[in-house]
Amino acid sequence: MGSFNDKSRQNVVLWLDLLGFQKQLLTGKETALLRISVFHELTLTTVSDELNIAQLNDATVISMDFGDNNTPENLTNFLAKCDTLFEASTHADRQIGGFGTRGVITLDHRQGLRGNFGGIALDQNLTVDKIRFSSPTAIMMNIAFAKSYNLESSGQLLKEPSLYIEECLMNNYKIMISPHWDDHGRFNFNGDRYVIVRRDQE
Repeated sequence: MGSFNDKSRQNVVLWLDLLGFQKQLLTGKETALLRISVFHELTLTTVSDELNIAQLNDATVISMDFGDNNTPENLTNFLAKCDTLFEASTHADRQIGGFGTRGVITLDHRQGLRGNFGGIALDQNLTVDKIRFSSPTAIMMNIAFAKSYNLESSGQLLKEPSLYIEECLMNNYKIMISPHWDDHGRFNFNGDRYVIVRRDQE
């Protein structure tokens, strides 16, 4: 059984989900289910094994602890993977009748846990028959995850494929910004500032 420890870890999170999925599930169930299958398979083939992945219905959550042993290059690589997954998933989703994806990248802290959960050691990744399992603790007691989820659920984001990043990630770290990124607008949400770095209007 899991329990808390005293270690609070800085954590960066990507929340990426399928646009218009809930509505499509009611009107075109077969296409909606195909979209989920393609999306989650693409996530597993695009994202590195060392990152924590949680697949939640029509969403994928990818997280990485960003602590004393990491460097700005680690964060740069994480953001590059986020950008690659956003672009690849939007393209693949549109090819099968979907509307693309939308993502939010945030930085905050998560509370450390210890023990095991459902037989998987906390913070352990496990692969069985090419299916990857991650301990759910990566998103438990995770403020960065909560922030990305709340923003995505707020109804304030663009109704088109787009990628958002918390402004402090670009201000506080010397990051090589993706050549695909631009400043498509900035806004506040719950006291945090965000930048729209990708818009795919096709």
